[in-house]
Amino acid sequence: MDKKYMDIINLDYKPSLKHPRMPRQNRACQFQAFKALRGYEERIYESSKEKIKKKHLASDQKDLINYRLSEIISGKIKKNYKFVFFKRDDSFIYGKYENVCGKVQKIDSYEKIIYLEKGERINIEDLIAIEEL
Repeated sequence: MDKKYMDIINLDYKPSLKHPRMPRQNRACQFQAFKALRGYEERIYESSKEKIKKKHLASDQKDLINYRLSEIISGKIKKNYKFVFFKRDDSFIYGKYENVCGKVQKIDSYEKIIYLEKGERINIEDLIAIEEL
């Protein structure tokens, strides 16, 4: 054993009169798990996701989408369609492409939103393709 502390090793403990002893419950809280960086895991998860930017469509692709929308608005053809669109994440720059199939319930040309019968909403500006099924 180290000789450095031999003179105090066997002394009796005298509690402080100035500072009362901390309750046992509070002492246990000191040693619980501690996260120094709040939200760190979420940021790491978000940064590990594949980041995809929205593609800009060529004029012929835009014309095809407008043609399909005009067919749907006219109401002549009531078919199921497959909509491919870009869904933005929280950053509003990146996102992912999704496919939704169904019949159109309503198209709001003022808000530029397509409402499907199942309850989905698609922003017309985010459309990449419309295909007949």
